[in-house]
Order: sequence, then C-alpha cells, then structure tokens
Amino acid sequence: MNPKKLYELLKKRFGEAVISVDVENSIPPKYVIQPDKVHEISEFLKNTGDLEYDQLMCLTGQDLGNELSVVLNLFSTKHYSSITLEAKVAREHPELDSVSDLYATANWHEREAYDMLGVVFKGHPNMKRILLPDDWEGYPLRKDYKPADAWHGMPISKELSHKHN
Repeated sequence: MNPKKLYELLKKRFGEAVISVDVENSIPPKYVIQPDKVHEISEFLKNTGDLEYDQLMCLTGQDLGNELSVVLNLFSTKHYSSITLEAKVAREHPELDSVSDLYATANWHEREAYDMLGVVFKGHPNMKRILLPDDWEGYPLRKDYKPADAWHGMPISKELSHKHN
C-alpha cells in the first residue's frame, strides 16, 4: 500500500494516535505514533488483510536527549513491504505495551531495549536484563550513563570500554 494511503488509513482508524509519516527522509516510511497505541496499531498492521505486516524485523531504542524512542521495523512477507513505527517515551519511567504476543522475536528485542535503555514493556513474559547481570546499575545506551568504577570489586576500565579497534 502506498505510504500516504496507509497514513490516511491509520489516521482514520486511530486518529491523533498517529502523529506523522515521513516518506522523504526515511526508507522505509516511518510512522510516528503515540506510545500507548503501539500494541493496538501493531496488531492492526499485522492482522489486516491488505497490510499483513507479519514480521518484526527489529525493535530497538535510542536516546534522543530529552526523551527515548522505540523503533519497530515491520515487514509484510505477502506484500514484500516494509514500514517503521516510532514511539517516543519519557526518560522517567519509560513504558510501552509489549508486542511479544504478536511477534515472537520481540521477546529478545524488548529485553535488550530494557537492558540498554531502561524501557519497560508492559505485559512482556520475562521483563529482565538479557545482556548484563541482573544487578547491573544503569542503562549503558543512555546519553547520561556513567559507568561504575568497579563491579563486585572488579575494576571497570573506562579506557578499554570506549576504545574502538
């Protein structure tokens, strides 16, 4: 479906929850949506016959400075079409509904976004760290993250952790 027609369809169905579409600067087209509608819009995109975005290719988060962003890359195997959904959440208590019941791959991706940025996915079946130890403090991909000097008495080398080969 044409990105602008999809935008019109989503606006008609979800109203103000669909904030914008970017077809000029984003490949695939990016639809910015309200965070409280991520699950509902994803379910619609997956289960509507003319759309059938049946694959979650990636779910990631990013720190935009004054807010966090969660990005979902969806793909329709039937229509060979890709789109991106973006939902922005507050830095303090960032929460979204999980889409792991719709897309199995979201299970891992949501845990990674939680582990690295602190975004909590409500309804996730196992919302805990996946890359770092359970007792790690902070979220390493946040711009304001300050690594500890040590973890369980082991020094953490800031010099080595920021080197690139």
